[in-house]
Amino acid sequence: MGPVILAVDGLGSQEEVLEKVSGVFSDQWAVELIEPKGAIFGGIICIVNRSDKTEWQGKPVISLIHKPSPQFRQDDSEVAALVDSGSVIWKPKHEWPKLKAAMSKS
Repeated sequence: MGPVILAVDGLGSQEEVLEKVSGVFSDQWAVELIEPKGAIFGGIICIVNRSDKTEWQGKPVISLIHKPSPQFRQDDSEVAALVDSGSVIWKPKHEWPKLKAAMSKS
């Protein structure tokens, strides 16, 4: 599930974007849906905020859990090394026993 706008009441109403997990804040499309209706973008509400930001476009990011976590791309050296070593599990449902074993070691 991506970001959700529950309803836009229209002129002068304040609307927030609701997400489960937020981190990259690619919600400009939501703002572009809200504001032409005369409503005011009020911020982002999420369960987990993975970014180091507590504001986006001058509006609050409200979360139950704020846990800044670094974002990596597959071609970043740290990630590429894990991929090359076979440490990345691409289909967890198919390798559940391996994951379970790894979790029991930690």
